[in-house]
Amino acid sequence: MTATMMRRTSREIAPWAAGETGSDTCPACAKPVRTRQAYRTVQLRRTRLRVPHVLVDICAECNGTIAVSREAMAQFREAGVSK
Repeated sequence: MTATMMRRTSREIAPWAAGETGSDTCPACAKPVRTRQAYRTVQLRRTRLRVPHVLVDICAECNGTIAVSREAMAQFREAGVSK
């Protein structure tokens, strides 16, 4: 495989950054909305565990959390181990 082929086949996704904006479908609003990335404290479902300073995607209309960054998975694992 040549270097050119490797560049074309390897796909790099840039990590999120706080303050960036975008668009996504909000599950609470049930429609496409503008979004922004920000840090929040996230409570894991079916637990009382709260993880502070997690980068999430937020709906601009209802202020609800739409998605959690891939980078936050390590934070969730670490929080789960420490309990």
